[in-house]
Amino acid sequence: MLAVFLLWLLTSAATLVLGRAGYVAAGRLGLLDARSAPAPEWLCVLGLSLLTAALQLVSLVMPVNNSLRLGLLAAVLALGWAQRRALAALLYAQWPRQLRDWVAAAALGWLLGCLLLLTSMPLVNPDTGLYHLQAIQWNQLYPVVPGLGNVHGRLAFNSSWFLTEALLPLPTPAGAAYCLSSYWLALLAAVGVRSVARAAPGARLVAAAPLLLLVLLLTYFRTWVSSPSPDFVVTVLLLLIFWLLARPGKAAGTAAAEQENVLVGLVLGLVAVSVKLSVLPVLLLPTLLLLRRPQPRQLLAAGALAGLVLGPWLGRNALLSGYLVYPLPALDWLSVDWKIPRELVQAEYNVIVNMARQVSRAAAAGPVGDWGGAWWQPWWRAQTAFNQVLLGAVAVSPLVAAGAGWQRRRAELPAARRWLLGWAVALLGGAFWLASAPDVRFGLGFLLLAALWPWLALAQTAASAAVSRWLARGLLLLLLLWSVNEWRDPLYQLRHQPAAFARRLGWPDAGPAAATRTVPVPGGVLRVPQRGAQCWSAPVPCSYHVPAGLQWRGPSAGDGFRIR
Repeated sequence: MLAVFLLWLLTSAATLVLGRAGYVAAGRLGLLDARSAPAPEWLCVLGLSLLTAALQLVSLVMPVNNSLRLGLLAAVLALGWAQRRALAALLYAQWPRQLRDWVAAAALGWLLGCLLLLTSMPLVNPDTGLYHLQAIQWNQLYPVVPGLGNVHGRLAFNSSWFLTEALLPLPTPAGAAYCLSSYWLALLAAVGVRSVARAAPGARLVAAAPLLLLVLLLTYFRTWVSSPSPDFVVTVLLLLIFWLLARPGKAAGTAAAEQENVLVGLVLGLVAVSVKLSVLPVLLLPTLLLLRRPQPRQLLAAGALAGLVLGPWLGRNALLSGYLVYPLPALDWLSVDWKIPRELVQAEYNVIVNMARQVSRAAAAGPVGDWGGAWWQPWWRAQTAFNQVLLGAVAVSPLVAAGAGWQRRRAELPAARRWLLGWAVALLGGAFWLASAPDVRFGLGFLLLAALWPWLALAQTAASAAVSRWLARGLLLLLLLWSVNEWRDPLYQLRHQPAAFARRLGWPDAGPAAATRTVPVPGGVLRVPQRGAQCWSAPVPCSYHVPAGLQWRGPSAGDGFRIR
């Protein structure tokens, strides 16, 4: 816990500097008003997103190694020194001065403590042992490796988040741990607490929405918080984008300020797509808002941003797999010797869709059935109670949205329009999720937003200030009870297993050591786990099996792999 907290502090300092530098650069281009930067937590969100996007470009020519870390440290120090007065003034302005500010600081500290408890849990995410840690190691050792997906198909999934995880490993007595994913949860907590603290008494119900979303997200991903999984990273990004674009701009909701939010939301959306392709519909929201008040300079900037973020991502796809988007066999447009055989790409696609539809593991690699086939009933029965309630809330959301829309027209409240637009895009995202790979973890962000956003629109049109205050108090009380419950198991462990709790207090779990055997393949070797299918942090190259026809493309593993 303590080591992870120090990692969060280091990341906060670096991303704050990078976020403000990005804001100033955009201001000089006339895209933003850099004279009044957003709150520090939003600068950290922007800085971390810009860093993730930049690492994609850098990874095409060099690994994420100590040389890159030293270069980044020098850049952050130089930028920080150049902005020292502005940063000092920004941080000084955040210092608590009223009782409300001190209560908010205490609440945020309490929430961060709960999140740190979750980061100290053992690594139980099966994908972390299967390919997350392996992908991170490859990023640390080599530039993007041609044909890496031939070693293990999931190594070609190309989540940009693994590059950021590779940048900041946390050394522990048991090996390197990768805990930066949990920092996104800390940012969401900061956004939520500060939103409530700054809201007027009658607006705190809506202002508490990020905190409610945080609890719902943790209800689903609770045991995975200690993992470097991109699944909950992209969910947090999605929630932050929709929250940013639903709220007024920093200048009391003026059109110029709203457009600034849209550009920031576009950057976050592009990075989210590079983290996980399943959130592709999120780009609709900033695109629609940009086209609502089109300005040539901002449209050109949006196109340039899309090229700078998604261009390197597509290039990494092409190198890792031989396909522009993996695993979509229909996009078989490249002729390179490291291309993953089409039948393997098709099988990987089939496994993703069929496993999401709860098809049996034995038949998962087989053909994907019709969208309206017989998989619906077993899929629904396999859902947890949480999932079924969430899907039911999404199903009734059009009725709530219709009521909110009627109230908006009746009361002439334009603010509700942003929430309803967000709901419509989230509902489209949910439809995209259902039609592609309906595993709830792939679409959790869209489902939460589609279920909650119309209620928030309705709350702004129908709820009186007194009702809103009491509902907000009830919600905050539930959040407090949830956070207190999170301390139950650690306190029990402290009483009965003090040595284990002491280890948990200091260091995160680095994962088990996987015993492997070495298998020769043409041009080199491949490691295979002696038991099970997970390589964890075993030296690369490692895979759960030896693909038929696998070859090294050169004397080094960094030269890539092919199948003949």
